[in-house]
Amino acid sequence: MLDKNSPYPLYLQIKEKIKQDIDKDVIKDGECLPSEDELCRLYDVSKITIKRALNDLSKMNLVKRIKGKGTFVTKNMNSELKTFNQNKNIGVIFFSGNSYSPDFFKTMISMDMEILHGIEEEAKKNGYGLLFSVHDNDKGEDIMNLPVFRNTSVAGVITMGNWHGKLGIERVKDTPIVQVDFYTEETKDLPRIVFDDFNGAYAAVSYLKELGHRQIGLLTTEYESPSIKRRREGYLKALEDSNIKVVNSNIIRARGPWYHNSQEIMRPFFQKNKEITALFSTADPLAVGAIMAAEEYGIKVPDDLSVIGVGNLTEIYPLARKSLTTVKIDSQEASRSAVRLLLEDKKIKTSEIIIPVQLIVRETTAAYKGAEKHLSDIKK
Repeated sequence: MLDKNSPYPLYLQIKEKIKQDIDKDVIKDGECLPSEDELCRLYDVSKITIKRALNDLSKMNLVKRIKGKGTFVTKNMNSELKTFNQNKNIGVIFFSGNSYSPDFFKTMISMDMEILHGIEEEAKKNGYGLLFSVHDNDKGEDIMNLPVFRNTSVAGVITMGNWHGKLGIERVKDTPIVQVDFYTEETKDLPRIVFDDFNGAYAAVSYLKELGHRQIGLLTTEYESPSIKRRREGYLKALEDSNIKVVNSNIIRARGPWYHNSQEIMRPFFQKNKEITALFSTADPLAVGAIMAAEEYGIKVPDDLSVIGVGNLTEIYPLARKSLTTVKIDSQEASRSAVRLLLEDKKIKTSEIIIPVQLIVRETTAAYKGAEKHLSDIKK
């Protein structure tokens, strides 16, 4: 260990010790050195001493210090750009947690797995592998401990799911990051791929209006991600442009985005509301739950009530016993765009790519039949 009685400065002793370990391959090329705090504890010295030793090693091109990642052994690296050009993995982080719904993961797993598969396919096409990590928002885990931020083979990171809380974006600003669909106020300046949720909702509500409906409800969630918010805004704009008055009581907010959440909230709604003839739901599972609740009260879909969802999550449609009219989300195009954006320019500038959506008409929408025999005959 160190000789604190030696006239030889401590930082030079540390530098020589690490240099010897590198020369003897005790610490191998590409390996990450312990953090500065760990080195301080190991050698029982101050952080200033450790920094001086690491700076000297960096000047000798024996290590490369990458902000937000750590200090890595490299005998041949001349620039950070060269490092990124040699990287052959893409990091993918899925942000999970129950902050706004106990069923969030169940709701999103189908679409997210489709996106993940698309990312993998596009990455392979470009000669890259994937390094996947799950970050639990609710546990307060340090994002910098995730393998994708500690591994030098990662060229950049794609995030899926909603970032919560203060994650210290400043610490990851040197890492190329692309967000898919979800972002927060803290991450709004990072590049992202989003779906055209506003126009998708607008098209859905406009279609209901074309069918003759004017009492059009909105089924959404108490917590609004940016995508859900855009869908609500599209609904409101479509009503405004159609000169249809917004009825606040026709905007229903479920506690979560899964079908049993909407089934729970729609039961009392259908008991009290006899005027609504159409419903736009901000997610397919919500729409399915609404259809299930409607059936309990003798409301026939689409004869008495037209319903449109978002997502094209066809695997849950059997619960509704009907094929749902929906706004299709192109998950494959989103994943391809995310990889292309990440790899096209390692120094990504702030940008937003909007993926088009498509209204698919199926079995849960029909023309309004008039008020003469609407829901007044429906059993209570």
